[in-house]
Amino acid sequence: MLEERQVRVQRRGGRAVVEDPNLLTIPGVGPRNLRKLVEKGFEGVAQLKQLYRDKFFGKSSQKMVEFLQSSVGIIHKNHAESITTFIKESVDEELKEKNVNLAHNKRITFCVEGNISVGKTNFLQRIANKTLELRDLVEIVPEPIDKWQNVGPDHFNILDAFYAEPERDAYTFQNYVFVTRVMQERESSGGLKPLRLVERSIFSDRMVFVRAVHEAKWMNEMEINIYDSWFDPVVSSLPGLIPDVLST
Repeated sequence: MLEERQVRVQRRGGRAVVEDPNLLTIPGVGPRNLRKLVEKGFEGVAQLKQLYRDKFFGKSSQKMVEFLQSSVGIIHKNHAESITTFIKESVDEELKEKNVNLAHNKRITFCVEGNISVGKTNFLQRIANKTLELRDLVEIVPEPIDKWQNVGPDHFNILDAFYAEPERDAYTFQNYVFVTRVMQERESSGGLKPLRLVERSIFSDRMVFVRAVHEAKWMNEMEINIYDSWFDPVVSSLPGLIPDVLST
């Protein structure tokens, strides 16, 4: 069994020919057809896939069947058909995976900014619940308020703590807000829908709320310098936090 899995090397016309044992996993390829494929330069599955991409992709499968019979010497038509079907399905699956990855890589993140109580949440919910045409295209990422109201095993409500004593808890709250943005990004980064609608962004956190609490003297100079010292490096290392579009 071990010998069957090893790559075999033979001498053909003075050159080393590598017989890829993976060829034998293709339906329709036995020792005889393996030898014919290798003699024609198809020393592995990759070469057969490239042949299909170069000459037969988008055409009738019968064309490749005929090529295998006439140019490679696969005598039995059912063997040539089995080889063609296997290669075609393998290439189609690779293209499908590539397209999914491309769609994921090109996904657009659209951030909806705005003051408190201007209707951001209702706007996003309306899109999610009432715009049927967009349901399969849009992922809604609401502001993680639930995480701010339920922290740790003791279920601390850090949002209420901030409102109660902003001069004491402003820095702690703004730090945790950023942490939850990172958590949210990680949770939603694997989505396949091409458009992601996010309620607020790290930039409104920094440029609006952190600035406001600093100007109100609820965050001192040491605290805002600490915040800024890690803000830029973290954002630079996590480009998914940067939206493609900002809207107010």
